[in-house]
Amino acid sequence: METSTIHGLKGNVKKMHTEMQELRRKYGMDVTLKSHLADNYGGLTPDHLYADLQIDPRIATVENLLTLDEDTKWLVPEVIRDAIRKGFVEAPIWPDLVAADEPVSSPSVKAPHIDISEAVMAEVAEGGTIPVGSVTYGDKNVELFMQGIGIDVTYAVIRFSSINLLSVYLLDVGARLGSLVTKQAILTLINGDQDDASEAAAVIGVEDTQETIIYKDFLRIWTRMSRVGGVPDALISNEDLALTILDMEEFKKRYAGATQLAARLKTPLPTEQNIFINSNVTAGKVLFNNKSRGMVKVTAEPLMIEADRIIDRQIEKTVASVITGFVTLQRTGRAMLDTALAYAENGWPSWFAPIE
Repeated sequence: METSTIHGLKGNVKKMHTEMQELRRKYGMDVTLKSHLADNYGGLTPDHLYADLQIDPRIATVENLLTLDEDTKWLVPEVIRDAIRKGFVEAPIWPDLVAADEPVSSPSVKAPHIDISEAVMAEVAEGGTIPVGSVTYGDKNVELFMQGIGIDVTYAVIRFSSINLLSVYLLDVGARLGSLVTKQAILTLINGDQDDASEAAAVIGVEDTQETIIYKDFLRIWTRMSRVGGVPDALISNEDLALTILDMEEFKKRYAGATQLAARLKTPLPTEQNIFINSNVTAGKVLFNNKSRGMVKVTAEPLMIEADRIIDRQIEKTVASVITGFVTLQRTGRAMLDTALAYAENGWPSWFAPIE
């Protein structure tokens, strides 16, 4: 391993840590050690930093970092954060449900709200009066929440586990924190982002409650959502109903041959669907979501590790946390299928009508 210090990073670890913490707290930026080095230190990488510090992460322990010198110990919170962040982003399903993840400057967000349900379209005779409807523009407040998870790292781990090995185990911490954020995301898709449920998803019944769920129930939602601008790209249900869906003949079989008459639907239905299993969707229900129209994630404070506590107490106890929330976009970007309700009595609400 390279042992030179030609990159000029030795002695600058605390400075880099302070810079990154400021970007996270002040601007909500999800900056990593890798991205910060690349953007601010001439495209250097963590490998260059380790080389300057003469540390091999395959062998060096957290204790080595804490005791090497007063500057190098500030690398510890960044090592821990990067490992947790990887599990936080890669393991949960929330990144597959949102259009974007936007930084915000406050734990309370004022978001735009548009209601087109009262808009009027009609033919107008020559010289006639144009009917006037309304498209309401406004705003809504969305509160963000802190999600956190405690970490206990024993003294033995500090002394004997290599940095690389500890990082592997910390992936699970990130995945567990990500599951809390995923729960928040799914509940927002179902209930909306307002306490009065004014942004809740439409709840649609099935063709026959005795059959539980049939392919026509999927076709009904795909067709209507495609007509309002966003065919769903994800289905979310609990494990039992997901097994039922995956066992349906229409999802299992590939058909060959041709029909006598070809009918090509000009508003195409999906040829594939991502199916996610999550217990936050209650039994007998399937949540349909179009990620580009459903919601965005907003982050006031990205993943934070309490650095001072880590340094002072040798990371025996610490907390990883985020301050985040979800803002719904188009209400027609999501819908809930409820197998306990009949479509005849629980059809599409008026605000889900297509524009034609």
